[in-house]
Formats: sequence, structure tokens, C-alpha cells
Amino acid sequence: DAANLRPDANKVFLHYCSSDNFAGQRSDVIVPATDTTPEFRIHFQGANILNAAMDSLEIGAVSDDGTVSLPPLGGAGLFTISGTSAGCGAVSKQGDRLAARAKGLGHTTQLICDGNFTPDIPFLPDDNRRDTVAAALESAWSARNENHDPLRDESCIELQTEAPWRCDVPSYVLANHITESPIFVRMDLGDPTISNNYINNGYTEAEFATGVRDGLISASQGTGIEQPMAIPAIFAPACRRHVALFSRAGFFETSMTDELGVEQTLNDAIDLYARGLPVALIDTIPRSLSSCGN
Repeated sequence: DAANLRPDANKVFLHYCSSDNFAGQRSDVIVPATDTTPEFRIHFQGANILNAAMDSLEIGAVSDDGTVSLPPLGGAGLFTISGTSAGCGAVSKQGDRLAARAKGLGHTTQLICDGNFTPDIPFLPDDNRRDTVAAALESAWSARNENHDPLRDESCIELQTEAPWRCDVPSYVLANHITESPIFVRMDLGDPTISNNYINNGYTEAEFATGVRDGLISASQGTGIEQPMAIPAIFAPACRRHVALFSRAGFFETSMTDELGVEQTLNDAIDLYARGLPVALIDTIPRSLSSCGN
């Protein structure tokens, strides 16, 4: 696309199901039969797939059909690690680890997380619904421990001893434990996919949006537990769109008005972030700063 500000970058796509957020290290997990499904066997190998991809890139990756090859991953380039939806969860779990590896090869790094910044527990109303969400997150964390043998963000695991299950919550990790690379977060305040679990637990759309917004504002102010390399960059429209990195409407046509009255698309905002400039574009409730394109 002529509007692409990084047209000369080498691009590597890792397509993977969302089963373990690129964190799994276990094979031959037996999932018991239920009333509606048979017993089956599954591999959770997301972390190992990422490591194998990095190994291949370091020596110079070649496509399966031999028609495309990349130079060995080294030198003084810009190494971007991005993920959408469950891939954003992968960035929260593996971003620091991959960034440290890329920096060891001489690169500067940036992380981009698209469409998975849920309301963290402190930003939800203090009532029984919050307790229900916390219990569900802890239960899912236990199930992942049993089935995935997951590789999570190391500093989060070391520091979050009272509620280690929070290290599976992308919004918590992104706001508190990313230390090896600058981070850019794009999250829609009205995300219909991510909000679904919260709506099903009795939250209103406005309560979900407020929880996301408050968490993003906190992150943009650098209030996390660990000191980040840079204050997280935030792009948070209110357009009811789940992900944007693979959407022309979301990437090039959705814009937000900054404090100077200038409209910035996601493409523009990521460019500002890549140049080391601050980005904190967070819409209001109800929407007043977003232009949602098509």
C-alpha cells in the first residue's frame, strides 16, 4: 500500500491458533470426552514454535517452496514484534523475551499489541461481578498450567507472588512488566469480541469501556510496577472494531484527534511511536475523538 510507512521492511507472519497465546511447551495433552465431544489429543507448542522461528530467522529463513529467502537476522535494524487478538496475548507473554534476543543481535526493538487489553481487576467496579471474573481468570490459569506448561513473562512471575494468575492477563502484563522494549497498545474501547465475556458476566458496555479506558490512562502515565524503557504508547478509539493491524479501515481510515486538533491514524501513531515520540490517544465515553472510517 502506498500509505505504508514501512514498505521496505521484511515481514514474517506466524499463523497459529489462539489455544495457548504462543506460550505452550507441552505435547500429547489428552482432552477428556464430554457429552458433546469425543476424547482427543492436542499439542500446545506455541512457545517452541516462536523459538524455532527465531532460530530460522537468525540463520536466514527460506520459504517452504524455496522462492523467498531472508538475510540472517543481525545488524542494526528495527525489529518489530506485533500481534493481534490472541497474538497480542502472545506479545504480553513473549515480547520481553523476544526483544532481548533481538537486541542481542544488534537490533532496536518495538512491540505492538492490537486488540487484547481487557479491564484489569482494579479497574472494574468493586462488587461480586469482579470476584466472578477474578475466579474465572484464576481457574483458566490453573488449567493452562496443567495443559500447556506455559512460558510466561519472567519478571511478572517473579514479582507477582500474591496473585500469579494475573500474569495471564495481557493488560496487566503490558502495563506493569514490559521492560525490554517500548510497547504500543491499540485497543478499541467498544471492542465487541473482548467485551463479550464481561457482558456475559453482567457488565454494561459502558462499564467495560470505562475499565479499559482507566487502565490505558494508567499505563500511559507510567504507573506500572516495573520501570519501562519508555512510557507505553496508546491508541484507543471507540469504533467497535476488534483488531486493526489487518484492516485497512482500522489502520489507515480510523483516526483520532490529538490535543493539537490534528487527526492521527493508527498508521500515523505507530510511526510517531517508532520515532520515539509520545502517543496517548484515548477516546472519551461517549465517543468524541474518533473518526471510524468504513
